[in-house]
Amino acid sequence: MRAAAEPGAPEPDLTGLAHDLHDVVTHRLTTMVVQADAAQARLAGRSPETAAALAAIASSGRAALAELRDLLARLQPDPDPDRPGFRPGLAGLPRLLELAGEPGRRAVLEVIGEPRPLPEAVQLTIYRIVQESVTNALRHSGAAPTTVTLRYGRGVVELQVDSAPAGPSPVDGPGRGWLGMLRRATALGGGLVAGPRAGGGYRVLVSLPVPEPG
Repeated sequence: MRAAAEPGAPEPDLTGLAHDLHDVVTHRLTTMVVQADAAQARLAGRSPETAAALAAIASSGRAALAELRDLLARLQPDPDPDRPGFRPGLAGLPRLLELAGEPGRRAVLEVIGEPRPLPEAVQLTIYRIVQESVTNALRHSGAAPTTVTLRYGRGVVELQVDSAPAGPSPVDGPGRGWLGMLRRATALGGGLVAGPRAGGGYRVLVSLPVPEPG
């Protein structure tokens, strides 16, 4: 039996919860499935029992992803990057990319320009877009390299995520993840474009306005 909310108590932030579930849980599950598939392929001929166990892990992960997407669809999230709460930021990017896969497939972070302090909301948006983009690259490009570039310019910071050609396009239409990235960028007065690169692979490019250092 659900307890009634106290009079005057704030409504639970279901929108924010749904978006965080998508960003965090989907990323971790996708990474787990990709790693299990890769290990299974390497061990299939040498250790059938271990390969079978890894196949079961990957299958369980895919089922969990399907159930999570169903739950998120019911919550109908509309992400708000300015809501209060924990804010992952630029300091967490190296660890995020380290967890994205094995050393052979790990995404590379490049910084161009003079780094400077960025507003909390900008840092959160960059972190979440990197998280979503790298997750998509892992899902569709496998072991192909991914490069994350952060550029500091005058009054602007740009984020560029390039994945090498391998498999289908990382974004097959405006799905929940793509729309979440777009909403985060536009909520801060920025923009986002994503699509296939001329030489193959995929690119996500984000531009966010930031105040000039005083």
